[in-house]
Amino acid sequence: AATVLCEAFAVLKIPVYCMGFQHIHGFDAYQTHFVRWKNTTEERMSILSARPDGNNLDSYSIRYATEVLRKRTEKHKLMCVISDGLPSHYFTGEDGIRENTAAIQGARASGAEVFGIAVDAGNTGTFTQMYGADHFISILRPNDLADRAADLIKTVVKDW
Repeated sequence: AATVLCEAFAVLKIPVYCMGFQHIHGFDAYQTHFVRWKNTTEERMSILSARPDGNNLDSYSIRYATEVLRKRTEKHKLMCVISDGLPSHYFTGEDGIRENTAAIQGARASGAEVFGIAVDAGNTGTFTQMYGADHFISILRPNDLADRAADLIKTVVKDW
């Protein structure tokens, strides 16, 4: 999903930053920065090294990305959060959902538009709770990502 979005933004010449949590050999999660605004082919290829296998902390990543976006001078800022539906390895159930919701609201209060992409997430009720019904999509097949994401982005940025 991250590769598809970064490739699309490269074609459109839209600056993008791609980061994510991953764990190494079951230990603590590390935040890895794959694409850093230039969105070069080499940066996009680095996404293939991602090992998204637990230990995520979405609310921290959202807050970190909010700070990264605050430093940008662009008038419009868009944040996409790709998730399997479990917002945190460290917070259980409702606590993780509450932390994510607060982080999303904080990002929106800072001027960023935030939307989520649920990848094979099963129950999407938590996405509605965290992002709002019109600010997330659920993807079960990779073929659906580009069209569904494009439609969502159009909806989110329609007033820009």
